[in-house]
Amino acid sequence: MAIVYLSSTKVDLDAERAQVIQLLVDANHTVRHSYRASPEPLVKTCLDDVRECEVYLLLAGRRYGYRPPEDNPGALSITELEFRAAEETGKELVVLEQTRPPIELSDADQGREADERSRKLFWDLVRKTVVPGRWDDATTLASAVLNGVNDAVKRLDARRREHAPAITPGVSRPHPRLLSRSLMLLHLGGDDEAPAARLATALADPAVGWSVETCRWNPEDGIDWRELDRRLTVCRGAALLISPSAARFGADLGALQRVLAFVRRQCGFVAGLQLGVADDAWPWLAGLNLSQRHRLDDWAAASAGAITPDLAAAVRQMRTMHRDIEDPKLVGLQCVVVAMTRAEAQALRDDPALQDELNDEQRGFLARAVQRFQAAGDDWLQRYGATREDWQPFGPGPEGADGGDAAARPALAVLAEVAQEINRQPVMPRRDQEALLGHRIRLRPYSFEPLMSDDTEALKLLSQVMARRVLVLADELSLCHPRVRAAAADLLGDEHLVVATVSPFDPPPQTVEASLRGNGVLQMGSLRRRFLVAMDPACEINMASRMRLMRWLRLSIPETLTGQAGNALDDRRALIRSETGIA
Repeated sequence: MAIVYLSSTKVDLDAERAQVIQLLVDANHTVRHSYRASPEPLVKTCLDDVRECEVYLLLAGRRYGYRPPEDNPGALSITELEFRAAEETGKELVVLEQTRPPIELSDADQGREADERSRKLFWDLVRKTVVPGRWDDATTLASAVLNGVNDAVKRLDARRREHAPAITPGVSRPHPRLLSRSLMLLHLGGDDEAPAARLATALADPAVGWSVETCRWNPEDGIDWRELDRRLTVCRGAALLISPSAARFGADLGALQRVLAFVRRQCGFVAGLQLGVADDAWPWLAGLNLSQRHRLDDWAAASAGAITPDLAAAVRQMRTMHRDIEDPKLVGLQCVVVAMTRAEAQALRDDPALQDELNDEQRGFLARAVQRFQAAGDDWLQRYGATREDWQPFGPGPEGADGGDAAARPALAVLAEVAQEINRQPVMPRRDQEALLGHRIRLRPYSFEPLMSDDTEALKLLSQVMARRVLVLADELSLCHPRVRAAAADLLGDEHLVVATVSPFDPPPQTVEASLRGNGVLQMGSLRRRFLVAMDPACEINMASRMRLMRWLRLSIPETLTGQAGNALDDRRALIRSETGIA
């Protein structure tokens, strides 16, 4: 993942910009660009964003672009100003030239001679700095963008590692959260055992070099969530094997969709590998939640172990779309968000019967919170969405703004931002060295939903996950909802977890002591004892601002990844120091 600044003219490349933004977001990059709402002057906003990005991506057509009238003594276009800022600040540059631009939209065809001269001078400057790539249609643009950005990120990582100290010389034990397998291959039990084993062998060939974890599933027997999770928890990507036997999936498509949603949540990527199956073989095939689908007809008919052109093409596209597959230094950060959905928030606001289930302290907390929201003209329901992970801890951004303001991010996006900051640091402090052992962090989010249901197998899965030391972010306002509160009690009662509760206001609507005493909103599980008595740094409450939350996460994420606490963690650190020579 990287912060990518997208630069281009808009009139001629509007459709291409939309395509590229979606491509980059799907590949887990953060995108910045000049065409978004901001109270700051245009030039300042754009150049600040360029300076904060990691990769600068320029799409070049045949227009010079808009010349801002303010803060622009050279009367340069905003596109040229952005390029110069990226070059001056040493960003990784990716430049792609459109080979067949629409002539009717060009400066030359529309008689803008001054802009055409400036465009040629600008393009001469670009070519002296970087060798451009090319594209001529949507397909070649997608390939050029993803390949160019992924290569830039690799160069960026290599530059950072040049100055990083040796982390783990002499240490043979793997990190407890290591994502050690390239791919989990989900396949049908019985019918597809042989082709799955053959495909795993082919992908392990040095020509590909992937380690594959196979996972057998018999839809007729239900879903063994714990076994699926045990297989998946060490994998960086996933694929579903679709053979002629896949008609068995059709008996319970809901189960298949739930499995794919779980796998995609964990890996961010699920490919479909079709062995002798046409795209229109079954109506439901097109509706599967797959990142890519690949026909492997030639491979299915070839001899064992062969790397046929269709398999090679599938591997290339998976590498392009999901570069985590080939990163052996990733560790998984298991995390859970405890929050209401928007429908639950609306019910809490409007349903007197639901409010009657609250005690006096909880009802008072909710009333004070709603009163403050109303006084500020804040529609607090907008903090929540269709899923629990849509919760925005510090409120939605300005309406119409592209991506909202800096605070308007879902909780998982805040977590991802802190993880990126840790990954990007060129020299790790000793504390991070001991926790990460030179690895990079990738989020592995789990849903809070099983605790809201009576699904025994899903509850067993969450119990298995919690034993690994999970990081939990909980919305204090959501803990007023009786159903959410009851479901969260077991989770927040686990002293092994790393947990923070987030206040809906800064300053909070009541003191920490008031929240924890009697039947207060936070008087649940072991929160009171951990926070007030044990003063456990892995338990924080009343986090009232984004910066406070990010600061706490910066300290807590490495600790979470050790999977240990207390004396066990101290012993592990002492052993690592003795074996690595870390002072």
